[in-house]
Amino acid sequence: MNEQEAKEIVLKWLKETSKFLTPIRLLFDLENRNSIAPQQVVEAYLAIENRKVEYELLAEFAAWGLDGR
Repeated sequence: MNEQEAKEIVLKWLKETSKFLTPIRLLFDLENRNSIAPQQVVEAYLAIENRKVEYELLAEFAAWGLDGR
C-alpha cells in the first residue's frame, strides 16, 4: 500500500469514528498499542512516513470537520 492509499484508509476511519470520540483522542489512539482502530487502520497509519502526507491527512480531516460533516 502506498502512502496515499494509507491516508485514505485512515481518513475514512477518522470520519466514521469521529461521532464517538473527539478528533484529538482519535489521533492519539492511532499511536496507542491498544488502539480501538482496526488493525488495517493502524497499519495504514504507521505506513505514512512522509510528514507532508501526514499533514495532508490532518488538513483533510479538519476541512471535513469544519464543513459540518
